[in-house]
Amino acid sequence: MALGLGDGGRTLVVVAVDGRQPKYSLGATFADMRTLLRREGASDVVSMDGGGSVSLVVFDREKCVPVMLNRHPSKKVRANAISLGVIFGK
Repeated sequence: MALGLGDGGRTLVVVAVDGRQPKYSLGATFADMRTLLRREGASDVVSMDGGGSVSLVVFDREKCVPVMLNRHPSKKVRANAISLGVIFGK
């Protein structure tokens, strides 16, 4: 997982790449992540975590439920005591 700022710090770019999973994902190197973030307009980037506990979740306001956007190799969410939440306007 990596984060980047673009548009003079007014845009937050969040990228989560699933780890190596045969026939699904090749994973990503630090250089791959930098390329992805820069392609999306981020100029300042930081790597957050490269482990199997990474989850990218958005809140579906229509259904009022969280939705995970990535897929874990074991298809199970790992317990993790650290999280980062971002709340955008109403």
